[in-house]
Amino acid sequence: MCAKLCKMCGRPVVGRSDKIFCCEACRNRWHYHFGEGHERYSRKVLSALRKNYEIMESLLSEGRTSVDLLRMQDLGFKPAYITGHRRARYGHDEYRCFEISYCMTQRKVFRIFREEPAV
Repeated sequence: MCAKLCKMCGRPVVGRSDKIFCCEACRNRWHYHFGEGHERYSRKVLSALRKNYEIMESLLSEGRTSVDLLRMQDLGFKPAYITGHRRARYGHDEYRCFEISYCMTQRKVFRIFREEPAV
């Protein structure tokens, strides 16, 4: 019979047949490292969304509804990070960053507006 090896350190696992770690320390270390990757990714996505929101918020406060995409990217805007997408009227794709909606081409972000919450 082949002995099971610890998922974290590779040492033999003794005990129940469904046990996968040799000790509690290995189990804790495994879950810490496994969860860390997900946490890091979540922080990255939320940070990018927050930055996109701040950029759009500042444009709206200046009264701007259209801006060059390269200028926005210079400010830190990352078009890949959105919270919603739909096909708008006239065939444009409409993107959302929380309650702020906008349309985008390869060169321009336009029709930036804040959607009012439904009552």
